[in-house]
Amino acid sequence: MKKIKSNPDVTIIVTVHNAENYIEQCIQSAMHQTYENIEIICVDGGSSDSTPDILKSLQSIDDRIIIVNDKNTSYGHKVNVGVEKARGQYVCILESDDSIEKDMVKTLYEITKEKNVDVISGDYKIQFEYRGRKIGYIQHKYPSGLYDRVCDLRSEKRFFLHGGITGVLYKKSFLQNNRIKLNETPGAAFQDQSFSFLVDLLAMTQYHIKTPVYNYTYDNPGSSMADDKKIMEISWECNYIEQQMNSREIEEQYIWENYYNYKYATYIAKMKSFSVAGKAKFKKQFMEEYKNDLSEIKKRSICMTTLTIRELSEFLENPDCFDGYQPEERPVKRMIHILDVLDQYATVLVGVGRIGSYLMQIAGECEKEFKCVCDNSKNIQSTKWNGYYVRSLEDAAKKCKGCKFVISVERFFDEIKAQLMSLGIEESDIVRY
Repeated sequence: MKKIKSNPDVTIIVTVHNAENYIEQCIQSAMHQTYENIEIICVDGGSSDSTPDILKSLQSIDDRIIIVNDKNTSYGHKVNVGVEKARGQYVCILESDDSIEKDMVKTLYEITKEKNVDVISGDYKIQFEYRGRKIGYIQHKYPSGLYDRVCDLRSEKRFFLHGGITGVLYKKSFLQNNRIKLNETPGAAFQDQSFSFLVDLLAMTQYHIKTPVYNYTYDNPGSSMADDKKIMEISWECNYIEQQMNSREIEEQYIWENYYNYKYATYIAKMKSFSVAGKAKFKKQFMEEYKNDLSEIKKRSICMTTLTIRELSEFLENPDCFDGYQPEERPVKRMIHILDVLDQYATVLVGVGRIGSYLMQIAGECEKEFKCVCDNSKNIQSTKWNGYYVRSLEDAAKKCKGCKFVISVERFFDEIKAQLMSLGIEESDIVRY
């Protein structure tokens, strides 16, 4: 049995609620950390399945595991309880259906000892099941210029609402001294947003590495991104952010600009994803909040992004304009479709951007290859990318007739589709990511 030390360096907080299908793998990933001076606090919000029995069984072989029973099912409440009870100098958050890489604590904690930062984070990997095996792709949290150096996002005016609170070590004294807690609204929706916002706002020293240290699990790739049960949660979270900024007397114009752009871009995205009944319910809240915010937006000379202005104007002129939007499929379902295409046909990848990179990663993990890669950017054409020579669309269309063409560029799908068809590619051979 592994024994807990009186002064663990790092506390891993595991939020738990009816997680019998995942909890053992999750806790095992914490137990098997190569850095052993840790404690693992499992805050169980009243699980009614076999989760409590699994936790007790694991605790019997590793007394670094501490079980806290708390019937409050709020995700934010569970994290706050864990931080309060933590004895480690640093704390990290692990969700019960996810896992962490075995070197996560060692990698991040060694940097904190050298740099003495308030926050240290790594990137993460999206994982999902495909034909009985677990595969995934790496996502980066930040622009490349913010990696591998100590930074202060507020003073640099590079402020990001990435919403990721996992795969991070937080200095406990930093959280406590700045009174940073998660909002304790019911359920588990969006509560990481305000926490991330306050951390980025108040951390004087952050450090980020591109190494993926956290594995985020998609357990149901086939589900849509609509969830009418969470209609009001994003509003509650935005109101909490605003209350926090006002109570802390935050006045910088660019921070408020960032907040309002985030708020209304998110509201528009959620409006599109709700069912018809959900849209009807959220419209009234949306209109009331915008009416109340408008004077503040004008007073602070807030500039909205071009896309947000266009879609916001469209909604204000016609509140029913988004009724025709259907809930989006989750990205993982689309990726599974592309893997099936690769399995059956010679396939060309169109676009070497972010989505193209993800598709290349999952293809590689499944030992599948693209016939060729092409892109419209002349700056990229004739260069090597992930081992492929990047061709122009004209060249790819000429050399790969009869292949499937997967367009990974969501924003310009219609234009690229028309371009490929003008080059002689059949519409039936064009696949949308």
